[in-house]
Amino acid sequence: MALPVNRRVVGLLINFFIFIQTVCGQYQIPDVTISALKPKGFRASIPDAPNVSLFVFQGNVNRPIGSTDVGTISGEVLQAKDGRWTVEEPGIELKIGDVINYYVVVTADRAGYVKDRLSYTVTALEDRTSTSDFTPSPPKPTPAPSECRPTATLVQGRTVCAGQTIFEENFDNFRDDIWQIEQYLPSSPNYPFVSYQRLTSDPTVSVSDGKLRISLSLQQQQPGFTADSIYTGSINLYREILLEPFRNKYGSPHYSSGVLQIASARGNKELSSGSTDYSNKVLFGGPIMDLQCHDTLLSSKILTNERWGDDYHEYSVRWAPERIILSVDGVEWARVEPTASGLRGRFPAQCTQLPRDLLQFGSKMAPFDDYFYITLGVGAGSITEFPDGVKTANDRPKPWSNPGRKALLNFWQDMDSWFPTWNQPQMLVDYVKVVAL
Repeated sequence: MALPVNRRVVGLLINFFIFIQTVCGQYQIPDVTISALKPKGFRASIPDAPNVSLFVFQGNVNRPIGSTDVGTISGEVLQAKDGRWTVEEPGIELKIGDVINYYVVVTADRAGYVKDRLSYTVTALEDRTSTSDFTPSPPKPTPAPSECRPTATLVQGRTVCAGQTIFEENFDNFRDDIWQIEQYLPSSPNYPFVSYQRLTSDPTVSVSDGKLRISLSLQQQQPGFTADSIYTGSINLYREILLEPFRNKYGSPHYSSGVLQIASARGNKELSSGSTDYSNKVLFGGPIMDLQCHDTLLSSKILTNERWGDDYHEYSVRWAPERIILSVDGVEWARVEPTASGLRGRFPAQCTQLPRDLLQFGSKMAPFDDYFYITLGVGAGSITEFPDGVKTANDRPKPWSNPGRKALLNFWQDMDSWFPTWNQPQMLVDYVKVVAL
């Protein structure tokens, strides 16, 4: 079976991890103490410090690790013991000469800090009961300069001021040091009907005329394409701008660590279920925290005489410690605020996939109290973006059922109806800009 290929561009923004928490200074991650144990085992630790609440270690043995990768050595701890934050992996067998490439993440005062591009060479194997020399306590935070107004935005590795532009991309060219084209076959939680690839010939991600272009194509041409059944619109496509979690602090399944949908719109010029419009006239977005209750915090904005895909629009999010605000063309259209028990309090009891036991240890904005990165993309199908029961032009029903085991197969078998409608299956991005609160 051939699939539509490539649609997501992820901005890693190594020096741009927005974390919303008011700070007057920055915690500095101390040196990590690492021990290779015998006959098996690994230990990494840092000294305890006031208001530290999380320590994460991610490492690979004898191969590189990216600053968003999950390593073969992976662990996180939520509590210090005997004055140390310690991650242990008892099952790994190391030998002298092995090189561990790693990064660590520390949460202090509810703000996140990353120390990456680190390495450790095993020079000796220690007894499990032994302890390495402890590193000194970290230095005290350095206050921001008095002339710099404090902000609720934290950028890794430097202090920023309120109103400061901390990232701006005008797409004069494609920068691999900022953006990563994803390459994998997606699965849970939303199962889009695509294969993400970085193509060397006829690429689906390109930059031209100062704009980023993300498009869809087929892996292979199949017989049976005809032009005599073309409907209006781009059936079963959607464009989206997301903030996705840098690491899955509250778990990975069912949107447990949250996804912030800044803006998304389906490509269909006509799509409805009864009197409810789901076409390209409808913009939707908001926080997603639970697959079962996917739409609980989502909002929508409907155009009457035009469609969102007809022209450029400026989509923005204001992500603050007390609320999330979505705007388009400078006008607020959605606002989400937590209850007294946090954002989790906005979900009814029947939303059983919500990790309430973990979210209660976060801030009131949890899971949106950690590092997130920007994702831009175009998708096809999926089990979350097109409700069951919707119909396109000429009263044609959606060809798959969201819970169905053969959703992808049914989508593909209906290709003669949707493929001819892909007259402009792409997303154009003029610029991306991030400004500190």
